[in-house]
Amino acid sequence: MDLTAVSGHAQRAQWRAWYSFLSWYTTRAGAEFQCMNWGYDDGRELVPPSAPERLPLQLYRHLVEGTPLAGKVVVDVSCGRGGGLAHLARACVPAEAIGLDFAPGNVAICRRMLGDGAPNLSFRVGDAEAIPLPAGSADVVLSVEASRCYGDVARFLDEARRVLRPRGHLLWADFAPRARLPLLDRLARERFAVLDAREITEEVRRAIRLDRARRRAIIERHSPRVLHRLFYRFAAADDRSATVRMFDRGDHCYFLRRLVRGEERP
Repeated sequence: MDLTAVSGHAQRAQWRAWYSFLSWYTTRAGAEFQCMNWGYDDGRELVPPSAPERLPLQLYRHLVEGTPLAGKVVVDVSCGRGGGLAHLARACVPAEAIGLDFAPGNVAICRRMLGDGAPNLSFRVGDAEAIPLPAGSADVVLSVEASRCYGDVARFLDEARRVLRPRGHLLWADFAPRARLPLLDRLARERFAVLDAREITEEVRRAIRLDRARRRAIIERHSPRVLHRLFYRFAAADDRSATVRMFDRGDHCYFLRRLVRGEERP
């Protein structure tokens, strides 16, 4: 028995259950936020300050910097509540922006808040480890702050490569234990050429601090006090959050990888 595979499947099942609960609870409570990532801030205005979820949107904007999206097919394989992809669909004018998420509740939220009727934007249930798209059908695949939930990262990378056209781009951002990063990079290099590999931990930490009051306000407005600590920790909305502590200790980092599919399979 492959215990690693069992562990990966169990982890994915736990995350699916959590996000299913979160989508159900926030819908019931009337919380209308559209982004769940921790954001990005390097001192530039990548998104206008008037945008309520500016810092999470900036993570998407920074991730796609240098990658033309106009007229392309863009797939966000773990789109969450859809706000990041919807922003790119408006700002960068891809021909088609497809959001996939393994939690049906998240897809329902995307469709309700963002609509499925925009000419270049759609959402559907789909798994990053079994992407429901034909081979060679996408120009850009995004995975934003989600791969830690995948049961098998190698399978995700294989699937991203399969659906990308030659010279298509995988844009990948997430956090991981520093000790695990060499493995993730080896898996990526076996399948893609690396265009850019960097750490953005400090920019993400800055965004967490700057966005904390907004996150706390949402939690306090839409949940009873008994649930505040649970949601604070998930949203990195206080200093006791595991996210804040692991970045403070330095044993985790937030990474960004811009990868390109070659003309031929190795």
